[in-house]
Amino acid sequence: VTGAVVLISTLIQAVGALIIGVLLYKFHKNLFGKILNILCIVSIAIPGFLLAGAFIDIFAVKYRWMNVATNIGIVRYLPPAICMSISGIGFFGQLLSQAIENNMMEDYVQYSRCRGLSENRIILKHALPKALIGLLPNFMQMMGLCMGGSIIIESIFSLPGLGYSIMTSVLYRDAPMIHATILSLGISLVFFNVLSEIFKTKIRRS
Repeated sequence: VTGAVVLISTLIQAVGALIIGVLLYKFHKNLFGKILNILCIVSIAIPGFLLAGAFIDIFAVKYRWMNVATNIGIVRYLPPAICMSISGIGFFGQLLSQAIENNMMEDYVQYSRCRGLSENRIILKHALPKALIGLLPNFMQMMGLCMGGSIIIESIFSLPGLGYSIMTSVLYRDAPMIHATILSLGISLVFFNVLSEIFKTKIRRS
């Protein structure tokens, strides 16, 4: 369950950060870009458990578009994944925008402009791929943090994942289960950190 939530959250963050990052760079000089930048800052500041509580209060209690704890299918995993991904979208969207801006100052961009290529083509074909490669190690580390950060959100949505198992094990004083779940989260965090370092090494060599 935790793996499914983290995977869906990662996909949402990747797509959302890609869109927000490009929009932030394209419109950073006008009012829309400034408003979008403020929204990114706000999304980073709001904790995930607050979003989870508000999500349940609005969509489950007020409008009754979903159940509080007995959802099935994608509806079971999508709400906690959305709540986990909001801050990541704002954070990585700003990082991607800055990375695109740095790449647009490189010499190859000036050469591409001299060849007559449009700004949009330079961004999509050259600057954006290089910016994404540079942010990939940080994104892998974020996946490990999401594994640990899912504890409270899983409890709020009553999902039987690792976080929910830790909470119930603490309440019932089940020491072996506590040790096993904490060890699993620790191994996953180490795994994504090692994967991030591998990507960093390959990027530096290339």
